[in-house]
Amino acid sequence: MKDKLKILNEEFKEKTFDLLQPNKSQFINHLKNHKEEYLKLNELQRFVAIGKYVDYLSFYKDDEVISVIKNLGLVKYTPKIFVCYLDIFNSLDKYQEETKYLYPYETIWGFYTLHSSSVIKEKMALDFNMDLAAIAGRVNRQINNLNFPPFLKEVIEENQNLFELIKKEIPNYKINISEKNPFTSIAHTIKYSHKNELYNLYMFLVDFNKKVGFIKFYEPDFKVEFYDLLEIVLREKSIIDYTDERIKEYKTLRRFKIKQVERLILS
Repeated sequence: MKDKLKILNEEFKEKTFDLLQPNKSQFINHLKNHKEEYLKLNELQRFVAIGKYVDYLSFYKDDEVISVIKNLGLVKYTPKIFVCYLDIFNSLDKYQEETKYLYPYETIWGFYTLHSSSVIKEKMALDFNMDLAAIAGRVNRQINNLNFPPFLKEVIEENQNLFELIKKEIPNYKINISEKNPFTSIAHTIKYSHKNELYNLYMFLVDFNKKVGFIKFYEPDFKVEFYDLLEIVLREKSIIDYTDERIKEYKTLRRFKIKQVERLILS
């Protein structure tokens, strides 16, 4: 079973490479060509306008990409969490050789990209000196106003459509979006994406391994392996708090890993 999954994982990896590589130059050129237009926008408008491009380019960390986003005002926080997608998949390849449970790349990558998108938004907001929670509160109060900005209505509709699609595809998917205060809910989800998207990844992988029954499932062992997966997929790894002192507090590395998964993902 594991050998078959490795073949599927390799096929998915190649397909993902084929999807990621072609658009890089196109997106870079777009941001370069429209730089002056974007800089004339206020921070909130620019945040919305360039979000999808920054999200996509966040899987590259070469000098050209970093230079392009810095020229748009994303200087301090956002560039620090850019990654190289090749490194991610290389780490996953090593990971699947060392683990005993099954980890389909397609599932991991899907939740990873959702998590990444939230973290990118959070860092963009910091670079633009925007308080997403405060903005969300104001937007919720204005949402039914006739003067409500059309581009924000589009954001709401896009997110609502996405959430409805996800709920249909994954009935047990954790997504706490209030109909009354959708933007506040979205802001909270962005800030704590590890407790949403990576929680969903955890639960999906647990369910997958239990159903497949490749080996007897023992959740403490799985938590140890999932911690190692977090070391790969967390965009902001500083929240793990891995220090010699912290490990000593938990007596063993195994217990430290289990407790970190419980603290970061399951609490």
